[in-house]
Amino acid sequence: MKRLLAIICVLVMVLSLVLASCGGGDDTSAPASSNASAGIESSVNSGADTSSAASEESSTALADPYRDESGNYVNKNKVEFREDWKDREVFRVLVYSNKVQTTYFSEEIESMYETTDDKIREAVDTRNKEIEDNYGITIKAVAVDDVSAALRTALSSECDFDAAMPFMYSAAAFAQDGSLWNLCEFEGYLDIYAPWWDQNANESLSIADKIFFTTGDISIMQRIVSGGVAFNKKLMTSYFPDVNMYQLVDDGKWTIDTFYQMAKEATHSLNEDTAMDENDFWGALGAGGQLFYGSGETLCGKDANDIPVINIGTSERSINVMQKVLTYVSERDTWTIAATQFTDKTTMNIWDRSVKMFGTDQVLFYCFAFSALKKFRAYDVVYGILPVPKYDEEQEDYYCRCSNVAYGVCIPINVEDPEFSAYMLDLMAVGGKNYLTSAYYESVLKGRDANTLDDERMLDIIFSHIHYDIAHVYQFSELDGLFNLTQPDQFSSELQKAIPLVESKIDEIVLRYESQ
Repeated sequence: MKRLLAIICVLVMVLSLVLASCGGGDDTSAPASSNASAGIESSVNSGADTSSAASEESSTALADPYRDESGNYVNKNKVEFREDWKDREVFRVLVYSNKVQTTYFSEEIESMYETTDDKIREAVDTRNKEIEDNYGITIKAVAVDDVSAALRTALSSECDFDAAMPFMYSAAAFAQDGSLWNLCEFEGYLDIYAPWWDQNANESLSIADKIFFTTGDISIMQRIVSGGVAFNKKLMTSYFPDVNMYQLVDDGKWTIDTFYQMAKEATHSLNEDTAMDENDFWGALGAGGQLFYGSGETLCGKDANDIPVINIGTSERSINVMQKVLTYVSERDTWTIAATQFTDKTTMNIWDRSVKMFGTDQVLFYCFAFSALKKFRAYDVVYGILPVPKYDEEQEDYYCRCSNVAYGVCIPINVEDPEFSAYMLDLMAVGGKNYLTSAYYESVLKGRDANTLDDERMLDIIFSHIHYDIAHVYQFSELDGLFNLTQPDQFSSELQKAIPLVESKIDEIVLRYESQ
């Protein structure tokens, strides 16, 4: 019902925009824009005729209820900023520091670290300055080593921040405890169905039509912890000189079977011992459960009433996908190795070692999360980026799963003013849509880590099909553990054991959600 209302609101806004344009009225509620918000459209059309480009942009803005006449994103349906909020001066967001979380720390709320890429820093500063100039509110990151622990303490005493961004698996636990506000309740303050909030996340994370945490353009972590497949271009030329990997993707022929066959053909020993380990050459590194999610399947989904259900095993396709993945992974020693299998776990961190193996031409394909890309820069490896392979050629799109260490943006139940929190989160997400996402996507990845137009296109494919699995977010270990099976014939019996346990957990979660 809420989705229907959201659609009706969009249609009403479109009609109002058309009427306003006929009457010559101006939208005065939108925050002032900056030249830095040129974005993708401006960079693409920079060489075009300016008059036609401006006309096209204006036409697009009029047709889009979420963009102003300059093409920038803005919440046109937002209530006016309350006068008493100006006295607050600061909006505080609880986030992870870089002391313990050396990879998954927050860089998108406030510029705090020298290691942050310049474009990200500039985008964050531009967004925050725009908010401060227009609303008199300074954005402040409250950086702690453990967001979950800090939030738990604050919930039992006094909340000294206005919003929080714990990992999604932690946010899921707080949501069940009744510790978070339902983000759907802040109409006029936070538009949860706007394009600056990830609608894939909303669709997956809502339960009984309630959304207690989500993500969107306010954060870049959901992209950082999603994945793809990197391939070493020099090695590809040596092993498969006639294969154009990008063409394989475009033609829909980049499948699990193709991946497995190529990796198996390239794998070989580099020494005289009988063991295949991290000292040998591998066709693939890290292939496993990621292949299941590349099929578009999920362990859990939702029914028509927005209630979680178990997906795996309920269709012939889901069973076939899992059986194929488990069969190929059971042959691990012939084509792929996992970092957890390394025999030497003392000389170097296994994850750093895996990056080094790829960076020093010891691996053809590397199944990675985007957090690894910055680590590739330490090596001279020239690589390309691909989506996770499809299950078969009949599958229409390529998919990847977002990890549960993405941030769950949420409002704790005991913040001083939840409407202020909702309003400011929406402003930050809008600013993220205008500045932050394009800075990460266009400048950091496309301008630095992905070095060809083909790689840029692959990024478009990957990031347009990120999905979230309730089983992973809510840590249904009984289902997640299926990926660890060493014998494919164990799948059916282990699934049957898992089903009643998971269904019991789902019933408890739904009961808790519906009671709030």
